[in-house]
Amino acid sequence: MTNEPLHINDDRLIDLVNHLLSEEEERTTLAHIESCAECEARFRLALADRETAKSTPAPSVRSDGKGVIALPRRRPRHLGAIAVVAAAVVIAGVAYFVSHRARPEQYWVPIELDASSLRSADGAAAGSAEAFAAYQQHDAKRTIELLQHATMPDDETIASLQQLMLASALVNADDPQGAIDVLEKLEIFSLPVKWREQAEWVDYLALRDAGRTDDARARLEKLIGDEGDIGARARAERDRIGH
Repeated sequence: MTNEPLHINDDRLIDLVNHLLSEEEERTTLAHIESCAECEARFRLALADRETAKSTPAPSVRSDGKGVIALPRRRPRHLGAIAVVAAAVVIAGVAYFVSHRARPEQYWVPIELDASSLRSADGAAAGSAEAFAAYQQHDAKRTIELLQHATMPDDETIASLQQLMLASALVNADDPQGAIDVLEKLEIFSLPVKWREQAEWVDYLALRDAGRTDDARARLEKLIGDEGDIGARARAERDRIGH
Protein backbone atom coordinates (compact mmCIF):
# COMPACT_ATOMS: atom_id res chain seq x y z
CA MET A 1 0.00 0.00 0.00
CA THR A 2 1.39 3.39 -1.02
CA ASN A 3 1.81 5.93 1.76
CA GLU A 4 0.71 9.22 0.20
CA PRO A 5 1.53 12.51 1.95
CA LEU A 6 -1.35 14.07 3.89
CA HIS A 7 -0.69 17.47 2.33
CA ILE A 8 1.14 18.90 -0.67
CA ASN A 9 4.40 20.62 0.21
CA ASP A 10 5.02 24.29 -0.62
CA ASP A 11 7.57 23.58 -3.36
CA ARG A 12 5.09 21.44 -5.27
CA LEU A 13 2.36 24.09 -4.95
CA ILE A 14 4.75 26.72 -6.32
CA ASP A 15 5.66 24.42 -9.21
CA LEU A 16 1.94 23.89 -9.87
CA VAL A 17 1.04 27.59 -10.11
CA ASN A 18 4.04 28.18 -12.37
CA HIS A 19 3.15 25.21 -14.61
CA LEU A 20 6.41 23.37 -13.89
CA LEU A 21 4.86 19.97 -13.17
CA SER A 22 4.42 17.22 -15.70
CA GLU A 23 0.90 16.55 -16.95
CA GLU A 24 0.58 13.47 -14.73
CA GLU A 25 1.96 15.31 -11.67
CA GLU A 26 -0.46 18.18 -12.28
CA ARG A 27 -3.45 15.83 -12.52
CA THR A 28 -2.46 14.06 -9.30
CA THR A 29 -1.84 17.30 -7.43
CA LEU A 30 -5.10 18.90 -8.56
CA ALA A 31 -7.03 15.76 -7.62
CA HIS A 32 -5.61 16.05 -4.09
CA ILE A 33 -6.38 19.78 -3.90
CA GLU A 34 -9.98 19.11 -4.88
CA SER A 35 -10.42 16.78 -1.90
CA CYS A 36 -8.32 18.68 0.68
CA ALA A 37 -9.62 22.01 2.00
CA GLU A 38 -6.28 22.94 3.60
CA CYS A 39 -4.28 22.36 0.42
CA GLU A 40 -6.89 24.23 -1.62
CA ALA A 41 -6.54 27.23 0.70
CA ARG A 42 -2.73 27.10 0.40
CA PHE A 43 -3.07 26.76 -3.37
CA ARG A 44 -5.21 29.91 -3.50
CA LEU A 45 -2.60 31.76 -1.42
CA ALA A 46 0.16 30.61 -3.76
CA LEU A 47 -1.82 31.92 -6.73
CA ALA A 48 -2.43 35.20 -4.91
CA ASP A 49 1.28 35.55 -4.08
CA ARG A 50 2.21 34.98 -7.70
CA GLU A 51 -0.26 37.57 -8.99
CA THR A 52 0.80 40.10 -6.34
CA ALA A 53 4.45 39.61 -7.30
CA LYS A 54 3.59 40.11 -10.98
CA SER A 55 1.67 43.33 -10.26
CA THR A 56 4.15 44.90 -7.82
CA PRO A 57 6.90 47.03 -9.43
CA ALA A 58 10.51 46.01 -8.85
CA PRO A 59 12.71 48.32 -6.74
CA SER A 60 14.28 51.22 -8.61
CA VAL A 61 18.07 51.43 -8.81
CA ARG A 62 20.63 54.12 -9.58
CA SER A 63 24.37 54.23 -9.76
CA ASP A 64 26.51 56.72 -7.78
CA GLY A 65 29.71 55.77 -9.61
CA LYS A 66 30.73 53.38 -6.85
CA GLY A 67 28.04 50.79 -7.24
CA VAL A 68 24.35 50.22 -7.58
CA ILE A 69 22.03 51.55 -4.89
CA ALA A 70 18.48 50.36 -4.43
CA LEU A 71 16.06 53.27 -4.13
CA PRO A 72 13.01 53.08 -1.85
CA ARG A 73 10.11 51.36 -3.54
CA ARG A 74 7.28 53.78 -4.34
CA ARG A 75 3.79 52.63 -3.55
CA PRO A 76 1.74 52.95 -6.73
CA ARG A 77 -1.33 55.13 -6.46
CA HIS A 78 -3.43 52.47 -8.11
CA LEU A 79 -2.37 49.68 -5.73
CA GLY A 80 -5.97 49.17 -4.66
CA ALA A 81 -6.94 48.56 -8.28
CA ILE A 82 -4.00 46.19 -8.66
CA ALA A 83 -5.19 44.24 -5.64
CA VAL A 84 -8.68 43.94 -7.14
CA VAL A 85 -7.30 42.79 -10.47
CA ALA A 86 -4.96 40.33 -8.75
CA ALA A 87 -7.86 38.90 -6.76
CA ALA A 88 -9.90 38.50 -9.95
CA VAL A 89 -7.00 36.75 -11.65
CA VAL A 90 -6.64 34.41 -8.66
CA ILE A 91 -10.32 33.49 -8.85
CA ALA A 92 -10.02 32.89 -12.58
CA GLY A 93 -6.87 30.87 -12.03
CA VAL A 94 -8.53 28.65 -9.46
CA ALA A 95 -11.49 28.16 -11.79
CA TYR A 96 -9.13 27.20 -14.62
CA PHE A 97 -7.23 24.68 -12.54
CA VAL A 98 -10.40 23.15 -11.13
CA SER A 99 -12.12 22.94 -14.51
CA HIS A 100 -9.07 21.18 -15.98
CA ARG A 101 -8.36 18.84 -13.09
CA ALA A 102 -7.63 15.28 -14.13
CA ARG A 103 -9.29 15.95 -17.47
CA PRO A 104 -9.15 12.84 -19.67
CA GLU A 105 -7.48 13.06 -23.04
CA GLN A 106 -9.50 13.51 -26.22
CA TYR A 107 -11.17 10.41 -27.55
CA TRP A 108 -11.05 9.50 -31.23
CA VAL A 109 -13.04 6.58 -32.58
CA PRO A 110 -10.60 4.03 -34.04
CA ILE A 111 -12.00 4.02 -37.58
CA GLU A 112 -9.72 2.27 -40.04
CA LEU A 113 -10.71 1.87 -43.66
CA ASP A 114 -8.61 0.29 -46.41
CA ALA A 115 -7.95 1.94 -49.76
CA SER A 116 -10.84 0.08 -51.41
CA SER A 117 -13.30 1.27 -48.77
CA LEU A 118 -12.06 4.86 -49.10
CA ARG A 119 -12.53 4.72 -52.88
CA SER A 120 -16.05 3.43 -52.31
CA ALA A 121 -16.66 6.25 -49.85
CA ASP A 122 -15.51 8.84 -52.37
CA GLY A 123 -17.71 7.23 -55.00
CA ALA A 124 -20.67 7.52 -52.64
CA ALA A 125 -19.93 11.13 -51.70
CA ALA A 126 -17.13 13.32 -53.04
CA GLY A 127 -14.67 14.33 -50.32
CA SER A 128 -15.48 11.40 -48.04
CA ALA A 129 -11.94 10.01 -48.27
CA GLU A 130 -10.50 13.39 -47.30
CA ALA A 131 -12.84 13.57 -44.31
CA PHE A 132 -11.83 10.09 -43.14
CA ALA A 133 -8.15 11.05 -43.52
CA ALA A 134 -8.65 14.28 -41.53
CA TYR A 135 -10.37 12.37 -38.74
CA GLN A 136 -7.66 9.71 -38.62
CA GLN A 137 -5.12 12.55 -38.27
CA HIS A 138 -7.16 13.90 -35.29
CA ASP A 139 -7.84 17.14 -37.14
CA ALA A 140 -11.17 18.13 -35.60
CA LYS A 141 -11.44 21.48 -37.39
CA ARG A 142 -10.90 20.00 -40.85
CA THR A 143 -13.22 17.08 -40.17
CA ILE A 144 -15.98 19.48 -39.16
CA GLU A 145 -15.38 21.66 -42.23
CA LEU A 146 -15.70 18.67 -44.54
CA LEU A 147 -18.68 16.97 -42.90
CA GLN A 148 -20.86 19.55 -41.16
CA HIS A 149 -22.68 20.69 -44.30
CA ALA A 150 -21.84 17.80 -46.60
CA THR A 151 -24.47 15.85 -48.49
CA MET A 152 -24.83 12.45 -46.88
CA PRO A 153 -24.04 9.50 -49.17
CA ASP A 154 -26.64 6.89 -50.03
CA ASP A 155 -24.48 4.20 -48.43
CA GLU A 156 -26.01 3.98 -44.93
CA THR A 157 -22.88 2.61 -43.27
CA ILE A 158 -20.61 5.33 -44.62
CA ALA A 159 -23.23 8.01 -43.86
CA SER A 160 -23.53 6.78 -40.26
CA LEU A 161 -19.75 6.67 -39.81
CA GLN A 162 -19.44 10.21 -41.15
CA GLN A 163 -22.01 11.41 -38.64
CA LEU A 164 -20.18 9.60 -35.84
CA MET A 165 -16.88 11.19 -36.88
CA LEU A 166 -18.55 14.60 -37.04
CA ALA A 167 -20.02 14.20 -33.55
CA SER A 168 -16.66 13.07 -32.16
CA ALA A 169 -14.85 15.97 -33.83
CA LEU A 170 -17.38 18.43 -32.40
CA VAL A 171 -16.80 17.09 -28.88
CA ASN A 172 -13.05 17.45 -29.34
CA ALA A 173 -13.57 20.98 -30.67
CA ASP A 174 -15.47 21.94 -27.49
CA ASP A 175 -18.90 21.96 -29.13
CA PRO A 176 -20.70 19.25 -27.14
CA GLN A 177 -24.19 20.56 -27.94
CA GLY A 178 -23.40 20.37 -31.64
CA ALA A 179 -22.32 16.77 -31.12
CA ILE A 180 -25.55 15.97 -29.26
CA ASP A 181 -27.59 17.44 -32.12
CA VAL A 182 -25.75 15.21 -34.60
CA LEU A 183 -26.08 12.08 -32.46
CA GLU A 184 -29.80 12.63 -31.94
CA LYS A 185 -30.26 12.27 -35.72
CA LEU A 186 -27.99 9.23 -35.86
CA GLU A 187 -29.53 5.90 -34.96
CA ILE A 188 -26.63 4.47 -32.96
CA PHE A 189 -27.94 0.94 -33.27
CA SER A 190 -27.81 1.25 -37.04
CA LEU A 191 -24.02 1.33 -36.76
CA PRO A 192 -21.90 -1.78 -37.21
CA VAL A 193 -21.46 -3.51 -33.85
CA LYS A 194 -17.74 -2.67 -33.66
CA TRP A 195 -18.56 1.07 -33.65
CA ARG A 196 -21.74 1.02 -31.59
CA GLU A 197 -20.09 1.24 -28.17
CA GLN A 198 -17.74 3.94 -29.42
CA ALA A 199 -20.77 5.99 -30.50
CA GLU A 200 -22.32 5.57 -27.04
CA TRP A 201 -19.04 6.73 -25.48
CA VAL A 202 -18.96 9.82 -27.71
CA ASP A 203 -22.56 10.45 -26.65
CA TYR A 204 -21.51 10.24 -22.98
CA LEU A 205 -18.64 12.70 -23.54
CA ALA A 206 -20.97 15.15 -25.27
CA LEU A 207 -23.59 14.93 -22.50
CA ARG A 208 -20.91 15.34 -19.82
CA ASP A 209 -19.28 18.35 -21.45
CA ALA A 210 -22.68 19.95 -22.12
CA GLY A 211 -23.46 19.81 -18.40
CA ARG A 212 -26.30 17.30 -18.74
CA THR A 213 -25.15 15.45 -15.65
CA ASP A 214 -28.10 13.10 -15.13
CA ASP A 215 -28.20 11.99 -18.77
CA ALA A 216 -24.42 11.57 -18.80
CA ARG A 217 -24.49 9.50 -15.61
CA ALA A 218 -27.19 7.23 -17.02
CA ARG A 219 -25.16 6.66 -20.18
CA LEU A 220 -22.00 6.02 -18.18
CA GLU A 221 -23.72 3.47 -15.92
CA LYS A 222 -24.85 1.58 -19.00
CA LEU A 223 -21.31 1.39 -20.36
CA ILE A 224 -19.56 0.41 -17.12
CA GLY A 225 -20.54 -3.24 -17.49
CA ASP A 226 -19.32 -3.52 -21.08
CA GLU A 227 -16.21 -5.50 -21.88
CA GLY A 228 -13.29 -4.20 -23.88
CA ASP A 229 -11.91 -0.69 -24.28
CA ILE A 230 -15.14 1.27 -23.79
CA GLY A 231 -16.07 -0.57 -20.61
CA ALA A 232 -12.59 0.08 -19.24
CA ARG A 233 -12.87 3.76 -20.14
CA ALA A 234 -16.26 3.98 -18.46
CA ARG A 235 -14.97 2.42 -15.24
CA ALA A 236 -11.94 4.71 -15.23
CA GLU A 237 -14.25 7.70 -15.74
CA ARG A 238 -16.47 6.57 -12.88
CA ASP A 239 -13.42 6.42 -10.62
CA ARG A 240 -12.20 9.82 -11.86
CA ILE A 241 -15.42 11.66 -11.10
CA GLY A 242 -16.13 9.74 -7.92
CA HIS A 243 -19.49 8.20 -8.78
